[in-house]
Amino acid sequence: GYDQIEFRRQKGNKIPVGDNEVGTAFLLDMIHHLPDTEVLGLIEELFRVMQPGGRVVIYENTFSDSLLPEYEPELINGYLKLTESERIQVLAFLDWFVWRMMQRVPEVPLLFSFRSIENWEKIFSMKGFTVAGKRFLGCPPEVFTTFSDGMIVFEKPKVSPVTQPNNPTTETL
Repeated sequence: GYDQIEFRRQKGNKIPVGDNEVGTAFLLDMIHHLPDTEVLGLIEELFRVMQPGGRVVIYENTFSDSLLPEYEPELINGYLKLTESERIQVLAFLDWFVWRMMQRVPEVPLLFSFRSIENWEKIFSMKGFTVAGKRFLGCPPEVFTTFSDGMIVFEKPKVSPVTQPNNPTTETL
């Protein structure tokens, strides 16, 4: 039941739970606001706290180089013709526009780590996770907060042969 669900907001680089304690974690439209070094540290920390077989669900502003959009394909076709760099610039502008202009947030940080679904797969895989599912939603009709959304579900293997590096800042994305 709902009594088994606990919501926590995280600040800093240490999730305040023990090893292998979390069954499911959700990252909702936030990971693209982190600098690369913090992205790697967060993924390592998620790997530490997730139970074997536990899942991390990411809903992000993203795009795909291999999946077709599920919603509004005619709206997003022009966007998909852009280069990867241009796609990232569009996502960054829309993210800023929604928060600054529509939500009237006075200061919106401009740290953006937008990536394709395939790139997120690569990063999480190199940290020991496997892909349990993925969807390129495109532009869901009921959502005007962004132009291009995707969802990826990562799973911590039940038996993990991967040893996590101690220093996340030594790797580059």
